[in-house]
Amino acid sequence: MPACQSKQHPTRTIRIHTLRKNKQQEKHEPAEVTVSDAFRTETLDYYDHACTLTGIREDELLNLAHILPRSQRPELAEHPESVLVLNSLHHRAFDAALSTIASDYRIQTSSSFDPAHPFLRETILDRNGDQLARPPTVQIQPSFLNDLNAGLSWLS
Repeated sequence: MPACQSKQHPTRTIRIHTLRKNKQQEKHEPAEVTVSDAFRTETLDYYDHACTLTGIREDELLNLAHILPRSQRPELAEHPESVLVLNSLHHRAFDAALSTIASDYRIQTSSSFDPAHPFLRETILDRNGDQLARPPTVQIQPSFLNDLNAGLSWLS
């Protein structure tokens, strides 16, 4: 995989109209951190264009799930060891901390997660403790997983 590409985190200025005396204030906030099409393509290639949890192979449904959020760690947005390829549904479950990946690459599921749909039961809940299937060329930085999981109260 390519070396880490460091990017400066841009900010954008937005103008806020206040209710008092029709004055404007400027507020600086981080701009959305995006990844390049080239990084997305390379990452999908390394993951063989498949969701690492379900094997779904529809590129239109596959996302790059950042282990550490881009908004908090923009310098890792295109770090090849900080992303997983997940389908849209499982990406949302991952971001909602319903499941995670431990530093030994085992799937961990919150005990409070009780999905009604059988697909979610089969692909997340029933896989609790299973080893994450990933191509041999894919490396995930264990320290990134440790950082993510340190904030999950349900992990013991």
